[in-house]
Amino acid sequence: SSWTTIETVNENHIDWVKHFKNKMIGIHLHDMQRFKDEHKPPGFGKINFPEIIKYIPKDALKVLEIAPGIPAEDIKKGKEYLEGLFEKL
Repeated sequence: SSWTTIETVNENHIDWVKHFKNKMIGIHLHDMQRFKDEHKPPGFGKINFPEIIKYIPKDALKVLEIAPGIPAEDIKKGKEYLEGLFEKL
């Protein structure tokens, strides 16, 4: 088994997800600013989710990992943002 994070792979999130797409059973998702693992809701940082989700298996467990103190409304917006992207696939 393997454990890695996007932050450790030369910032190239898309290559990371492509590399592990056939082995992925789950993924935790959060947004961030460059080099800062802030655990923001999706859509509130710089992660290219529209491109990344193309390589996440539909049956993979998807978990939002959001930092404490983030307003509930922002978390809801982030969840709805990702759901909308996945629905378009």
